[in-house]
Amino acid sequence: MKRLFKITFICASFIVFTSCLKDKEPVLYLQGEPAIARYAGNQPKIETAFGEFSVAALGDTIHDGDYLWINAVIDYNNQSKAGDITATNFTYKAIGGKAVIVKEGELTDTYNDSIVSAVLYNRYIGKVLFFEFTHKASENQTYDYELICNTDSLAGEKNIPILYLKNKKINTPTGDLTTITTRFAIDMTDAIPKIRVSDNEVLLYMRYKTGTRNGEDVYASFKNYPLSWPLKSDQ
Repeated sequence: MKRLFKITFICASFIVFTSCLKDKEPVLYLQGEPAIARYAGNQPKIETAFGEFSVAALGDTIHDGDYLWINAVIDYNNQSKAGDITATNFTYKAIGGKAVIVKEGELTDTYNDSIVSAVLYNRYIGKVLFFEFTHKASENQTYDYELICNTDSLAGEKNIPILYLKNKKINTPTGDLTTITTRFAIDMTDAIPKIRVSDNEVLLYMRYKTGTRNGEDVYASFKNYPLSWPLKSDQ
């Protein structure tokens, strides 16, 4: 049986409803969106691909710069304070994240488990990319991930470094195997100089480990052509 891999960009679900009255602003429904927690003094804010908004509170375990997966409703026509956008029906879940690793040489480390499928969300926040992974594992299995920008491994006419996603188990739960989904964020700041092709664009080839064959790691590509990622010239 041919094995299929989920290798694609996807858009997280969001719906925008606009009132038929011309003087009304839209209501934005964010459903399953990546976000970053920000604090201005004691006032928590949530940074998303759609902009920043305030929330009443975040848990004590959430700190400035933490990565989240959120749901929220923003009614732009029902805001009490000019310039300060607030959200209602806000829920969140903290997700893991770390900085990209830029290195030369072989990819030899302890991150050697396999990923069934990987999705790169078409929702980037600044220089942070967000991923969703599928694993065949016990229900309470947790993972850590790393993204390596290998400066010795180049592809394409522009000699763009290939980025490799790897992972490892960080606990040993018992139980039957099932399909689980995890999410993770990668700060790409350190890799930007290696993959920038112009003032406002970077190109990247990205692969993730799906298993081993004859003692060698096997990788699947997100795309057979470089992924284009727009950036502002000052980023």
